[in-house]
Amino acid sequence: MQRLAFDLTVEPIALPEWTAPDVITWSSLPASEDASYEPYLRDLHSHGVRVLWGWHPRALAIGFRRLIVGSGDFWASGTGGAWVDPNKPEEREKIEKGGYDEAIARSVANLTERARAANVPYDKWALEIWDEPNDFVASLYLTVAQKVRRLNPDIRFMANPGAFTGGWHPVTMKTFQTLDPIIAEWWPFEHHLTVEEGAHLKFVLGSGKPVGFYSTPGNSKDENAARGIYRQLAWTALHFGVKGFGFWAYNTYYGDPWNDFDAGGVDWPDAAVVYPGVRGPIPARNWEAFGRGIEDYQMVRLLESLLAKAGTPARREQARAAQTELKRRIADAALNDKNPARFEEHRAWVRAQILKWRSETSSKK
Repeated sequence: MQRLAFDLTVEPIALPEWTAPDVITWSSLPASEDASYEPYLRDLHSHGVRVLWGWHPRALAIGFRRLIVGSGDFWASGTGGAWVDPNKPEEREKIEKGGYDEAIARSVANLTERARAANVPYDKWALEIWDEPNDFVASLYLTVAQKVRRLNPDIRFMANPGAFTGGWHPVTMKTFQTLDPIIAEWWPFEHHLTVEEGAHLKFVLGSGKPVGFYSTPGNSKDENAARGIYRQLAWTALHFGVKGFGFWAYNTYYGDPWNDFDAGGVDWPDAAVVYPGVRGPIPARNWEAFGRGIEDYQMVRLLESLLAKAGTPARREQARAAQTELKRRIADAALNDKNPARFEEHRAWVRAQILKWRSETSSKK
């Protein structure tokens, strides 16, 4: 038997649910009748995920906020399993000429019945027509969404515009402007936070809809670097003023999950932060780093709320000084190196400030 050492920290702070951000991970869960299904749901929720990929109505009962129905599910339920590729000219033409209208109608009927049977309100789920839409696909995405909307006007849509800003299929402002009339929530790739001097971010924030971003640290070959990326995502959300973030992928495996040398066609190991165990998922350090980042996010939000309650002029002046320092630390954590020690330093400062301002606020009651 091998003994494993680990660190355990118990924070003297309760983090209310209102401080929790919208968090999404692209994940594939076991079948609902599988014994490990519930452990996977619990693992995702306990690490801070609140927007769940896939149709899992049971998740709403344990605290998930919304579900996302992916494009694979949408098209498969209407075509009998066939994938409709919007990048192929013949598929585009078929959609535009109504060749997939019956399949779309079957998909909508299927989704509508699922939601009715599970008693899931429409504001608790959204539909993805295609993954990572771009300038080439956006108008077709809008066309299909409008067809869906005519069949069921209550269905909501999400979009996660992809990473490319150049080349054959770029993602420019055109993608965002084309899709905006039908999109209920935005999840663009992380570089849209800064591209075109922040114009894409300003556009989606100005839409008044829920906004998050996603990253792809699963592509990283360097685990130490990846750990920092996972932790930093929360600070990036704080810095850019978005309330959601997430990543690909929770459990995408290439071949045997326990073998990093059988990827076959890709030059990185499995894009995963958990691995299959007998009784449920076994977490990797990247997954724990991500969960710790979410705690960082919640602690910052809690501190902001305490600083906003400063009463007297003198206390408000002190609060402004603390807010300035907090803003500096958020920027440092979001934009600079990803050394875990840096995040822990900022977390320790936030913790001390929470305890200070909470104590002073309580003493005045």
